[in-house]
Amino acid sequence: MTDLNPLFPRRYIMRGLPGRPEMEKTAYEFYIGPLHYVPPYDMTSLYLHIPEMTHRDAEGRPRFPEQEAWVNGMLARHGIDADGIWWSHWRFATPEGAASFERVLLESGASPM
Repeated sequence: MTDLNPLFPRRYIMRGLPGRPEMEKTAYEFYIGPLHYVPPYDMTSLYLHIPEMTHRDAEGRPRFPEQEAWVNGMLARHGIDADGIWWSHWRFATPEGAASFERVLLESGASPM
C-alpha cells in the first residue's frame, strides 16, 4: 500500500513543466479521481484527467498538448500502469498507480488546489 492518503479525488496545479522553461507562465491542472462520465461508470476506478479544449469538435483533446506528452512521458519513466483511454484521460490499473503519479506531480512542483 502507498504511504499517501488513499482518498481521492484530488486536484493539482503546476506552473510550467519541468525541463520546459518556455512554459513557465502556463498553469497546468491535473485531476486524479473517479469520473462519472467514463465507462465503466462504477465510480471505483481512478483516472487522471487534464483540461480539454472547449471548442466544438475538439472533445477530449487536451487544452495543452505538451501536458499530454509530459504525462505520457512520466507514466512511462516511472513505470506507472495507466491506460490512455482518451487524449486527456488515463485510467490507473491500481490505486497505488494513482498515488505514484500523485507523488510524481508533487516532486515535479505541483501544488494541491
